[in-house]
Amino acid sequence: PILMGTLGKGFGSFGAFVGCALDKAGHRVAFLVRRGDHAGKLSQFGLSASCSADPAFSHRIPPSRIAVGTDPQVLQRCTYILVCTKRVSNDHVARLLLDSNTTATTILLQNGMGAAIDVIHAAGAAGGRLPTLVDSVVDLSSTFDEERCHVALEESLDTALILLDGACAASEKLADVMSSTSLIVRACAPLSDFQAGKLLVNMSNAVNALSGLSILDMFLGDSGYRNVLAESISEAQQVFRAGGITPHAPNPRNELQVRFFPTILRLPTCAFSLVAGRKLRGKEDAKTSMSQDLDLRYGNRVFRDGSAIMVHAWAMVICPSCELAFANDCAIDLVWIKFGVG
Repeated sequence: PILMGTLGKGFGSFGAFVGCALDKAGHRVAFLVRRGDHAGKLSQFGLSASCSADPAFSHRIPPSRIAVGTDPQVLQRCTYILVCTKRVSNDHVARLLLDSNTTATTILLQNGMGAAIDVIHAAGAAGGRLPTLVDSVVDLSSTFDEERCHVALEESLDTALILLDGACAASEKLADVMSSTSLIVRACAPLSDFQAGKLLVNMSNAVNALSGLSILDMFLGDSGYRNVLAESISEAQQVFRAGGITPHAPNPRNELQVRFFPTILRLPTCAFSLVAGRKLRGKEDAKTSMSQDLDLRYGNRVFRDGSAIMVHAWAMVICPSCELAFANDCAIDLVWIKFGVG
């Protein structure tokens, strides 16, 4: 069996679901987490997974079979390592990989562009040799209940997929290994086109986080939220064109959405509801992970009304390719966002 390690400040829903899927397929899975309380709950309750669109998919890893640790030396026993933390924690990821002296192929289950470069730069400053790093695109929707240690996939299994960087020699073999799960995993190149497509869709995370609303209320309420998102995506598309990148949806079913998303967002609310309403079903109370992170970290101390956000602990960082990122020790996602006048 293959021993896989997931590492992060709490591996979140991606790591939890992929870990359960791998265990269900017969692989041995180890979890390396930074938070002691997270490790304690896994050791007490185990980990379970379900799929809202496919009741037949259900799996539980009992506590007796959960290998949980916070010591990076656990990575020495891994054949593959899955990095399931937010990208703002990649400095810490680089230190873990260097401290463990692991040679295991490491897959960065992080959306965005240049995640492997982030880790390489962080390791370069510290000195040392990294294992093979594989960038990816994760296109699945899931939620993780930390209290019950349960992860739920909120879409059908035939739409949940992971794309691996086809330019990396290890990707084809890795795709074969991970395809033994219920997930769709394949290697493709150039990965940057699919990373860009995923980024365009994910830009709604930032608007949702700043709005303080549910996903449904954000899209079907005040059209100003959709207009801000449309302008942000249009600007990003110009940046990609200038860089010779052609955004594509990771899942071909969503190709039209990526291509015409700004146009759809600018429709009157009644027309938008007819076009996109089906995708918003079940989102009455749902919020994006970025919005949930803000609630968890700051609660009511954060002022959010869709117009401004001022938090002392935050720093705005200008990243390559005109990315504007909010970063703090809460490990919020890297986001693209367009600020209006003032």
